[in-house]
Amino acid sequence: MKLKHVKTVTKPSGATFTYLAVPGQKLVRLPDGPRDSPEFLLAYATAMATAEPAERGRKLATGSIAAAVKAYQTSAAFKTLAPNTQTQRRGHLSKIVDRWGDARLSDLRTKHIQADIFTLAPHPANNRRKVWRGFCAWAKATQQIALDPSLEVDKVATVKTDGFTPWLPSEIETFRKHWSIGTAQRLALELIYWTAARASDAVRIGPGMVQRDGWLTFRQKKTGGEVSIPFNRALPPFALSMQGDLDFLKAAISAAPRHMTWLVTQNGKARSDKAFSSWFAGPPQPRESSESPHMAYANHGQWRSPKQARRRTKSPLGQVMNH
Repeated sequence: MKLKHVKTVTKPSGATFTYLAVPGQKLVRLPDGPRDSPEFLLAYATAMATAEPAERGRKLATGSIAAAVKAYQTSAAFKTLAPNTQTQRRGHLSKIVDRWGDARLSDLRTKHIQADIFTLAPHPANNRRKVWRGFCAWAKATQQIALDPSLEVDKVATVKTDGFTPWLPSEIETFRKHWSIGTAQRLALELIYWTAARASDAVRIGPGMVQRDGWLTFRQKKTGGEVSIPFNRALPPFALSMQGDLDFLKAAISAAPRHMTWLVTQNGKARSDKAFSSWFAGPPQPRESSESPHMAYANHGQWRSPKQARRRTKSPLGQVMNH
């Protein structure tokens, strides 16, 4: 087996010495003797474990957009964004670097940002604009640029829609008839219907979130806000007619395998919110089909009607909350 970064140095006296030579780092002396000896291998493994990884890719020029993007992603301004937001923005920042990385940050102008976002469809373009706004605001705050060129970039016009069409009570009953208690789809429906949770929250909800006083409490991943919903306690007067829905949820939970979260895969692993949305939506079905077993559920996992959310979410202080 060939060991990486092992280098033998011969002195003028003829003596030889063996080192760990990781590029860009100081040499680390290794024992003399056979390289397959336990002593040598242990020293090598220890040195490799403590060595910092070498810088990968091209060297970033000081003052370049690529260098600034790299610094921005390690900044507090970026780190305080929600994890999902960070992931989405890294994708955009990577594309920005691919196109503009070699340019000097001080030369960045509004026309460059416009040229970047106008190559995209309206919604992706507006997402890219948000990324430029965040990056440029950080660059100005850290005095890397004097003016923020993103402020003059207008939002791209998008076609207005009514959003996702919420289900009618009859369609919910159709779903319940198609997916019986004991199926994962039925549990997903009952959990989302009772909690009005986004997909990113629904996949994290489990028995550990049921408090001693009977509230099902979780903190929303997107907003950070806390939501508490009656679970093992008397329902408030306005929700008494919904007792049957809560009973359905509890029956679905009782029929499911026990795990840390209620929504899991066939292998018992927690579902990701993105995979969950695709799985739960299922193949497209025509609206007029009375046999459609799937829910017209938004990818971000939120009921379209605020009333649907408000009627099922209640804060510990008794204030009805809107997601």
